[in-house]
Amino acid sequence: MELQGAGTICAIAIDCEMVEIRDGRQALAFLSAINFLTGEVLISRYVNPSEEVLDWRYTFSGVTQAIMTRAVASGAAFRTWQEARDKLWEFMDDSTVLVGHSLQYDLEVLGISHAKVVDSAILTAETVYSSVSSTKPLTRNWGLKTFANDFLGLNIQASDCGHNALGSTRCRHLVYQEPRGS
Repeated sequence: MELQGAGTICAIAIDCEMVEIRDGRQALAFLSAINFLTGEVLISRYVNPSEEVLDWRYTFSGVTQAIMTRAVASGAAFRTWQEARDKLWEFMDDSTVLVGHSLQYDLEVLGISHAKVVDSAILTAETVYSSVSSTKPLTRNWGLKTFANDFLGLNIQASDCGHNALGSTRCRHLVYQEPRGS
């Protein structure tokens, strides 16, 4: 059993919103993180992309160039993805468990390699397809919106104004915290 570092949190639910930059790559545009055990919001902040944005993916990210420009001008945005990552590390260490849905994308855009994760996309697929051999690909993966609706009866990301990263992060928190009826 590893000891938790002083001032760090045992488990953090995260969600990142990304925009498209050159060569089809993604850049971080918003970071949301909450204390998984208490629900306390740790980070809910825009992140200024360091490269030219080709597609803001507003429907998915909830971010536009105008929104980002206002956030940067008002000081409501991290200057870089590295600054956002460093802020996240202020709350965690190597023994912190990161909770998310399709977490590999969030970790990639944050430039983080982390061994302690709980990924609801993986847990769902492995539960639904428990009889499928581990050497065969799974026939379906659930996005968070569909997962929340199909398994929890929650209607999230329903706005046509882009979805909210903090709401998605709270959904990740609820996935593991809400008692299930029989």
